[in-house]
Amino acid sequence: MTRTDLIKTLIAHGALDADIDDDDGENTDDNVGGTENDSGIEDEQPAAAGAGGGSRADPDPGWWADTLVGKWAGSYSYSYTRSELSDPTEFEIKTVSRESLSALKKNLTLFEGGGEDTVAEFTIHGQIMSRRAVRFVKLYPKFGWMYEGLVDKTEGGGWCIKGRWARQFGGEANGHFMMTKSLSV
Repeated sequence: MTRTDLIKTLIAHGALDADIDDDDGENTDDNVGGTENDSGIEDEQPAAAGAGGGSRADPDPGWWADTLVGKWAGSYSYSYTRSELSDPTEFEIKTVSRESLSALKKNLTLFEGGGEDTVAEFTIHGQIMSRRAVRFVKLYPKFGWMYEGLVDKTEGGGWCIKGRWARQFGGEANGHFMMTKSLSV
């Protein structure tokens, strides 16, 4: 079984479905934004019109492909505050596809890519969770991290993803990240 097949099997069995468990019910800095939804990420306002196809359960893969496919650059932190983003990272999302991985996981919008940072080369395997929310696994050769964030427009008309990373989805954040997509020239 290849790594990609393994990731798809994990997604088919709900590996990206974990909710954030907020024991005290208070909004903490571990959340991305203010109000949590069932994906564990704040999703109050839809992004631009047509973002994700207008239906949370049925995002448009064409819109996501246009938005996500390309080179992304940014940084991540090991701290619990977003103000200390310092370690650079880059990756390229190469594909966005709609797949049915099991009887319960139909028409999922998935994405894949890879890159390199100060740790090592890595691959990315992710899923669109809602209109703005994405989750992905960043796999290094011997370990990996779970990332979750929100896709949003930048002031210059590009795209960014801001969020948190942890050992497991819904777990305590190990840090935050922010990535900006390179605009085509």
